[in-house]
Amino acid sequence: MFVLVMSPFYLIGISLNERGTASVRSEISQTMTSRLQYYANQMELEFEKIIRFQNEFVNDDDLIELSGKSEIMTDPEKTFAMLRLQKRLLQLKYSSSYIQDAVAYIPSLAYVISANKLYDRLPEEQFHALRQLKSKSTSPFVYWKGQLFIVLPNPGWSNLDRKPPVYLLAVELSVPLLEGSLSALSVNGTGGGILSQEESEWSFASDPDHAEQATSVMARKQLETLSGHPVYWQNESYRVYGEKLGRYDMNVFMYVREREITGKLERYHAWYWGLSALTVVAILIFAGWTNRMIRQPIRKLVRAFRKLETGDLSIVAVHGSRDEFHYLYHQFNRTVSRLNVLIEEVYEHKYRMQLSELRQLQSQINPHFLYNSFFNIQAMARIGDVDGIGQYTRFLGEYFQYVTRSGQTEVPLKDEVRHVSIYASIQKMRFRDRIECSIEEIPASFADAAVPRLILQPLVENAFKYGLEHKKQGGLLEIRFLPEGSDLTITVEDNGDRAADELLERLNMLMKASAADTETTGLINVHRRLKIRYGGSAGLRFERGALGGLKIVMSLPLQPKE
Repeated sequence: MFVLVMSPFYLIGISLNERGTASVRSEISQTMTSRLQYYANQMELEFEKIIRFQNEFVNDDDLIELSGKSEIMTDPEKTFAMLRLQKRLLQLKYSSSYIQDAVAYIPSLAYVISANKLYDRLPEEQFHALRQLKSKSTSPFVYWKGQLFIVLPNPGWSNLDRKPPVYLLAVELSVPLLEGSLSALSVNGTGGGILSQEESEWSFASDPDHAEQATSVMARKQLETLSGHPVYWQNESYRVYGEKLGRYDMNVFMYVREREITGKLERYHAWYWGLSALTVVAILIFAGWTNRMIRQPIRKLVRAFRKLETGDLSIVAVHGSRDEFHYLYHQFNRTVSRLNVLIEEVYEHKYRMQLSELRQLQSQINPHFLYNSFFNIQAMARIGDVDGIGQYTRFLGEYFQYVTRSGQTEVPLKDEVRHVSIYASIQKMRFRDRIECSIEEIPASFADAAVPRLILQPLVENAFKYGLEHKKQGGLLEIRFLPEGSDLTITVEDNGDRAADELLERLNMLMKASAADTETTGLINVHRRLKIRYGGSAGLRFERGALGGLKIVMSLPLQPKE
């Protein structure tokens, strides 16, 4: 059964190996093609650079004067002009390592000026050959008696049939250097490269002994049918790759012995089949033993882990043999048992901690507020403000009644806002006319939403203590409610002068710090209580408000009541 199951996979493996071999062959071919394309691109760029430098001579003053005004120039003027022109020709020669000489043919002067030799008599045969370019529209290359030239006449090739050239600028390319550069296309010292004209009038090869024979073989086939295919030559199979050289009517070929490309692949192919046979034998021997001793116990243990992953802590794994799997099964059962205990302990501890923290935070009373209240009552008694004392003590009574109420951990939002309104009224009476309080009306859909008690007072208390306490006049406190879908944002903003960027950054960092890393304050208490109650995006953040002071933003993910 095991063999029947594995046989398709083994056959797939054989197929993949064959495809892999074909893929390697293809990648080798692509590598060779890329290598040839790189060489062709570099050669084309080199030729374009040479032609670009040639074109710069069109406006050369000395060349224009020597070719058009030589009859009226004095001998010293001609000499200096030829020296300057030779200097420019030297610059052209040294612009590329492939240039052997740069020559200016000037018929009116009856001289030829070159980079290698200042001047000489105009060679009529060579001059006539260079002006007979066949492919004037595409390629400026001329081959003559084993020499390869890049020719630029004036006037251009299009007008050359109607009148003779005023001058002819030619660059002689170094054939040995071109042949040497083609040797870069050889692989492991065999094969090489061939640069040829499309009509097979001339060709250069990295191995000159092979140039004529290889070119004759390649000339019998088109470039498209030749590139990437084998060619038999001198009783040897070669893989040939070809690439056009831009617009210059030239092809560059790379030929490599077939055995250099696929020799190692064939050896590895034979080793693969031998190893495959040994693998089949090994599979047959160990398949049964592996299934009985390893796979079945592992499958059973994996099923137990999957049940544990779904939350089933009642799973018990049983293994009959006293082998290594017996130890794994035993440890698995111990781990499940211990997880049960730890989960119960953590849950109970977390519940007690949250409950304790909520009650402690809700019962916290600021002692400064308490004794300041008594001082305010004393001050009003001294001036005989009986009505003020009555109103103030009524506010205090309602305030402490709300604060000390321990039966409820959550109250409707409207009760929390009413408590804050009472607290703000107490503080306003304390500060007399120095501070004004503005509390916006609660959206009706959120008025009865349940919230933890005493979450707004610490925010207002903070505004009075740090933002408004030192205001001599014009103090302003605003509380606003901004519904956003199922969320409610409450803002407490003052017009104090303490909302520096450093303070805002520090307060926001405190809200993000863990409980163990920060000292507990009123604002931090509120933030932590909201996180415990709602989680997620609930909590406080701090901004600079439109009034110029600190703006505390409270986010509450509440469910509005219709």
